[in-house]
Amino acid sequence: MANVNFDNVWKKYDEDSIAVKELSIQVNRGEFVVLVGPSGCGKTTSLRMLAGLEEITDGTISIGGAIVNDLAPKDRGVGMVFQSYALYPHMNIRDNLSFGLRMQGMSNDQVSGRVVEAAELLGLSEYLERLPKHLSGGQRQRVALGRALVRQPAVLLMDEPLSNLDAKLRNQMRFELRRLHEELGTTTIYVTHDQIEAMTLADRIVVMNEGRMQQFSEPLEAYHNPANTFVASFLGTPPMNLIYGEAMDGVFRAKVKNSGKEGGELEIPLPERLSNFSGDCTLGIRPENVALEIGKQDGKFSISGSEQLGSETIVHLKLGEVRIAAVWHRPGPDENWRITSRENRVDIIIEGKDIRLFDNNGDAINNE
Repeated sequence: MANVNFDNVWKKYDEDSIAVKELSIQVNRGEFVVLVGPSGCGKTTSLRMLAGLEEITDGTISIGGAIVNDLAPKDRGVGMVFQSYALYPHMNIRDNLSFGLRMQGMSNDQVSGRVVEAAELLGLSEYLERLPKHLSGGQRQRVALGRALVRQPAVLLMDEPLSNLDAKLRNQMRFELRRLHEELGTTTIYVTHDQIEAMTLADRIVVMNEGRMQQFSEPLEAYHNPANTFVASFLGTPPMNLIYGEAMDGVFRAKVKNSGKEGGELEIPLPERLSNFSGDCTLGIRPENVALEIGKQDGKFSISGSEQLGSETIVHLKLGEVRIAAVWHRPGPDENWRITSRENRVDIIIEGKDIRLFDNNGDAINNE
């Protein structure tokens, strides 16, 4: 295993097409880091530059302390797993796993030992003589992973390896990938647009948007203390509620339009750590931190809809143009209970410790 360092890395295709801008991250030895963000944010390009499949426009990338900008992919000590399984259809699983090792000139005994070890680790021992077409999607993905692992790379790179699997298999493979990482300890850099994969797999996540890193931290730190409104709105299902307004004298006042006679203004007391801030800003609150007072005649919010998810219900509230999602837990499994837009009006309760504020640039204000 080895550490990985991106130092002010850029990737420009032309002046109007910049895929990665000023990327600087340090991945420690044995760490599992996930690059996450929407399509086109630069995460896959960053991985391909690390693998040597894309040239770097500016900056340096080092592996194990050695700059690899000019090294060929085969000389970088990395193994890569792609979104496509890319298995040889005419070869059985044993030959698919061993092909790369034989091309390196390894002896039969070395090749056989690594293949058997990888097959046992990945639960493929009984399938070694089968062709890829006779395996399930999850099994084929494990073969693709095994083909990278048999090389015993210093760094393992994965580019959306689970996107072709159905939901059940993705859940299973997430668990297996994390188990393998804890067992092997290989430095791993993983790319995905799926925030659930990022949150559950990573030691730390790199949230990217439009080619720039937005936040590099532990997953729960990014979730609870987003660095800006992009991270706040990207992580979480449903995402963090973002309400535009003004802070003054320790109180946040939402800028409510078109509320008519229903509900009036929305005022939320700010915690002491945010009470000295004054000016236009955006208040952020996670839906699970919004408590509801149901059935109040004078409640400010009306219910615009709800999503029944079994153990909980996501309730969508509105006050003029202000929209808020709240997570409501069912009172009990035996109660025939359902919340609908026909309920009486609703008030919300928010604790100060759960409030986040963002300035006019979208950056977090004193979120410690």
